[in-house]
Amino acid sequence: MNMIQRNKVYFIMTGLNESFQKTATVSVM
Repeated sequence: MNMIQRNKVYFIMTGLNESFQKTATVSVM
């Protein structure tokens, strides 16, 4: 259960980071 939760959190954080980078790139352009 703990392993799954950790994996879930990592996946969410990666998604947020990716979307943030896309937004930053669009803002710069």
